Amino acid sequence: MVHVDRVQGVIPVSHTGRWLDNFAALEALQPARLVPGHGQVSSLARTQADTRNHLQALRTHMKKAVDDGTDLGAAIQSVDAAPFRHLHNAAERHPGNASRTYLQLERE
Repeated sequence: MVHVDRVQGVIPVSHTGRWLDNFAALEALQPARLVPGHGQVSSLARTQADTRNHLQALRTHMKKAVDDGTDLGAAIQSVDAAPFRHLHNAAERHPGNASRTYLQLERE
Protein backbone atom coordinates (compact mmCIF):
# COMPACT_ATOMS: atom_id res chain seq x y z
CA MET A 1 0.00 0.00 0.00
CA VAL A 2 2.90 2.38 0.69
CA HIS A 3 5.82 3.12 -1.63
CA VAL A 4 8.72 5.49 -1.07
CA ASP A 5 11.17 6.78 -3.68
CA ARG A 6 9.25 5.08 -6.48
CA VAL A 7 5.93 5.20 -8.25
CA GLN A 8 3.54 2.47 -7.24
CA GLY A 9 2.04 0.31 -9.96
CA VAL A 10 -1.69 0.58 -10.52
CA ILE A 11 -2.34 -2.92 -11.82
CA PRO A 12 -5.63 -4.29 -13.16
CA VAL A 13 -6.70 -5.59 -9.73
CA SER A 14 -5.83 -2.31 -7.99
CA HIS A 15 -8.50 0.23 -7.16
CA THR A 16 -7.10 3.67 -6.56
CA GLY A 17 -10.16 4.86 -4.63
CA ARG A 18 -10.00 2.02 -2.12
CA TRP A 19 -6.23 2.42 -1.98
CA LEU A 20 -6.70 6.03 -0.88
CA ASP A 21 -9.38 4.99 1.63
CA ASN A 22 -6.95 2.50 3.15
CA PHE A 23 -4.20 5.10 3.16
CA ALA A 24 -6.52 7.47 5.07
CA ALA A 25 -7.07 4.75 7.68
CA LEU A 26 -3.29 4.39 7.99
CA GLU A 27 -2.90 8.17 8.38
CA ALA A 28 -5.44 8.16 11.20
CA LEU A 29 -3.07 5.93 13.17
CA GLN A 30 -0.36 8.64 12.96
CA PRO A 31 2.54 6.16 12.82
CA ALA A 32 5.99 7.49 13.67
CA ARG A 33 7.60 5.25 11.03
CA LEU A 34 6.35 3.15 8.16
CA VAL A 35 7.96 0.18 6.48
CA PRO A 36 6.84 0.53 2.86
CA GLY A 37 6.34 -2.26 0.37
CA HIS A 38 9.11 -0.61 -1.64
CA GLY A 39 11.68 1.89 -0.44
CA GLN A 40 13.29 2.95 2.81
CA VAL A 41 11.68 3.01 6.26
CA SER A 42 10.07 6.40 6.24
CA SER A 43 7.88 9.00 7.88
CA LEU A 44 4.17 9.43 7.30
CA ALA A 45 4.85 12.75 5.55
CA ARG A 46 7.21 11.10 3.07
CA THR A 47 4.77 8.31 2.25
CA GLN A 48 2.02 10.89 1.80
CA ALA A 49 4.21 12.74 -0.69
CA ASP A 50 5.29 9.66 -2.62
CA THR A 51 2.17 7.49 -2.52
CA ARG A 52 -0.97 9.35 -1.51
CA ASN A 53 -0.29 12.54 -3.44
CA HIS A 54 0.46 10.60 -6.61
CA LEU A 55 -2.74 8.59 -6.38
CA GLN A 56 -4.80 11.69 -5.60
CA ALA A 57 -3.31 13.58 -8.53
CA LEU A 58 -4.09 10.71 -10.90
CA ARG A 59 -7.65 10.36 -9.66
CA THR A 60 -8.34 14.10 -9.74
CA HIS A 61 -7.03 14.53 -13.27
CA MET A 62 -8.61 11.40 -14.67
CA LYS A 63 -11.98 12.08 -13.00
CA LYS A 64 -12.13 15.45 -14.74
CA ALA A 65 -11.10 13.83 -18.03
CA VAL A 66 -13.83 11.19 -17.74
CA ASP A 67 -16.44 13.78 -16.75
CA ASP A 68 -15.41 16.03 -19.65
CA GLY A 69 -15.42 13.15 -22.14
CA THR A 70 -11.71 13.54 -22.87
CA ASP A 71 -10.20 10.77 -24.98
CA LEU A 72 -8.07 8.33 -22.96
CA GLY A 73 -4.90 9.08 -24.92
CA ALA A 74 -5.31 12.83 -24.51
CA ALA A 75 -6.07 12.39 -20.82
CA ILE A 76 -2.87 10.41 -20.30
CA GLN A 77 -0.79 12.97 -22.21
CA SER A 78 -2.21 15.89 -20.24
CA VAL A 79 -1.49 14.61 -16.72
CA ASP A 80 1.06 16.80 -14.94
CA ALA A 81 3.56 14.15 -13.90
CA ALA A 82 6.28 16.69 -13.09
CA PRO A 83 5.83 16.55 -9.29
CA PHE A 84 6.57 12.80 -9.38
CA ARG A 85 9.34 12.60 -12.02
CA HIS A 86 12.00 12.34 -9.31
CA LEU A 87 10.58 8.99 -8.23
CA HIS A 88 12.17 5.80 -9.55
CA ASN A 89 10.30 4.28 -12.52
CA ALA A 90 7.94 7.26 -12.87
CA ALA A 91 8.32 7.52 -16.64
CA GLU A 92 7.72 3.81 -17.17
CA ARG A 93 4.73 3.52 -14.85
CA HIS A 94 2.97 6.78 -15.65
CA PRO A 95 1.11 5.78 -18.85
CA GLY A 96 -0.22 2.50 -17.44
CA ASN A 97 -1.16 4.01 -14.08
CA ALA A 98 -2.98 6.87 -15.78
CA SER A 99 -4.78 4.53 -18.17
CA ARG A 100 -5.96 2.10 -15.50
CA THR A 101 -7.10 4.96 -13.26
CA TYR A 102 -9.13 6.46 -16.12
CA LEU A 103 -10.75 3.09 -16.85
CA GLN A 104 -11.60 2.60 -13.14
CA LEU A 105 -13.22 6.01 -12.97
CA GLU A 106 -15.28 5.29 -16.07
CA ARG A 107 -16.87 2.39 -14.18
CA GLU A 108 -17.49 4.32 -10.94
